[in-house]
Amino acid sequence: MASGSETTYAYDYIGNLHLDIPEAFTNQFTTIHDSARLYSRKGAWQVEIKLKPGRSQKKEFAEGWNVFVRQHGLELGDFVVFEHLGWWDFQVVIFERSACEKLSYPICEP
Repeated sequence: MASGSETTYAYDYIGNLHLDIPEAFTNQFTTIHDSARLYSRKGAWQVEIKLKPGRSQKKEFAEGWNVFVRQHGLELGDFVVFEHLGWWDFQVVIFERSACEKLSYPICEP
């Protein structure tokens, strides 16, 4: 990626089963992989990347995103920050409505 490119983006979680990837981010790449790896304090998750239905070239995190959401106890109003680490790897930090980083997660089966 060129200098000055978008490497971090954030979302206000609103309960989506899929999560849009900003076009300003995906437009920087000539090749979009079919999956991404999300890293958090809790571990790593493989998430499918696919075309958003009916939205031309818009991409979204699909299969696997719902598992990430459940295992991190994401709630309406949580704020999710994605930092691009290279390739399609992202460090993810979750903030609660209080603006503090979410440090406790539910105990869930994968």
